[in-house]
Amino acid sequence: TTMKCFAKAFTVIFCLILIGCGFSEDLKNRHIKRGESFFAKGKYTEASREFNYALQIDPRFSKAYYMLGQAALKKKKLNTAFRNLAKALEINPDYPDAEAAMGSLMLEKNRVAEAREKAEKVLAKSPNHESALFLKAKCLLAINKGKQAEQILLKLIQLNPRNTESYLILSKYRLKSQDIKGAVETLRNLLEINVCSRQGRLILAEIYENNNQLSKAEKEYRHLISCNPGNENFILSLLNFYKRTRKNQKAEKFLKKLISDHPEKEEYRLALARFFSETNQSDSMIKVLRNTIYGLPENYQAFKMLANYYRINKSLGRAIEVLDIFVERVNAGPQFLKALLLKASILSEKQEYIESLNLLNKILIENPGDLIAHALKGDILIKRQDYLSAITEYRIALSEEPEDTVMIKKLARAHLLNNEPLLAEQLYIKVLNLEPQDHEARLALSEIPDNRHALMGTAKHENEVEPAVIHSIKR
Repeated sequence: TTMKCFAKAFTVIFCLILIGCGFSEDLKNRHIKRGESFFAKGKYTEASREFNYALQIDPRFSKAYYMLGQAALKKKKLNTAFRNLAKALEINPDYPDAEAAMGSLMLEKNRVAEAREKAEKVLAKSPNHESALFLKAKCLLAINKGKQAEQILLKLIQLNPRNTESYLILSKYRLKSQDIKGAVETLRNLLEINVCSRQGRLILAEIYENNNQLSKAEKEYRHLISCNPGNENFILSLLNFYKRTRKNQKAEKFLKKLISDHPEKEEYRLALARFFSETNQSDSMIKVLRNTIYGLPENYQAFKMLANYYRINKSLGRAIEVLDIFVERVNAGPQFLKALLLKASILSEKQEYIESLNLLNKILIENPGDLIAHALKGDILIKRQDYLSAITEYRIALSEEPEDTVMIKKLARAHLLNNEPLLAEQLYIKVLNLEPQDHEARLALSEIPDNRHALMGTAKHENEVEPAVIHSIKR
């Protein structure tokens, strides 16, 4: 009977373990999928957060390290990318995607031979691996072997006709080789399979403009706007085209037509205001913004633009008046908090620190995760010589972006002012590990009295600032 009870208990525990493992596996994969979704949208900070959540569940999840490396590459944080990709390969040495990504990192560092070795290593096992082929093509272009690169890019287009990057690189190579016809043909092929390719149309428009085919260039810019209705960047691209070709009246007429057809679209009104600003028509810009504020009283961007205009022109009181109108009309929600944050920033410029801090505290009660508000609060506390509280705010601001060198330097300075040179020194070393040429960190480190023991225990990684280098900086 005892044995039976023991067997039953063991079975129950074993089942619970299996259920728990299955739940963890499912949860970490959900984090990866969410991260990949953010990554695809260019939201690399949010993506990294999800990949880190996956690693909290499974610290040896090589794909999470690989994706963290990819996100860091996109953000040009090469040391971070190196560490994560190296970890992915340490866990899973046979990981071709990570190997190719490491090669891309080598290429970013201009280590072309090493990058090409990585590509060849992957291609030896998988001759049609797209990332490795693409890496090899870029390596060949870097050493002026364009014809060989061209053949690889054509192969990539055959393998995956929907990979826009191959067309774009090929068109740029052909442009550089003065093969205008070939470049246009490549871009036209791209637009057949992806009619709304942003980069494809922009490059094509630039080619037409440079060859004085202005009507064709204009047509491409208009295509971009029709494919991306309301996208301010493409509206501005067309406006800049009109300005370059001295067609300001056409630009103004185009924007006014958009506003007439879509009076509810704030972005068109803002584009007209920016156009007037860039053509030194300040009165017209103010008029458009005031009309927008009257016509769309719950939309924040016009208030923000007008307030910033007054701020830049040192009319801080008028800037606050504009924001107060919005705050009174919209007394809750994300836009309300943004208006309060801008007002707090302007009050700080006016050295009205107590009122600014009151607003920031109000924001942080509603949204404790507002890192900009924490950073601004830290700046004000530094001015009020409350260094310990400033340190707390900067540490919170760093919680989501622990490798933000600007914020690390602010934290280091706060520790210095709080008479904590060893902590400051460690933080400046961290900055130099991330950005070896950071002049401000080097200068600050040179002014801290030499404390050799502060350098002990610093993590080693590629391009780390060695103690000998630090002492040479101090000398």
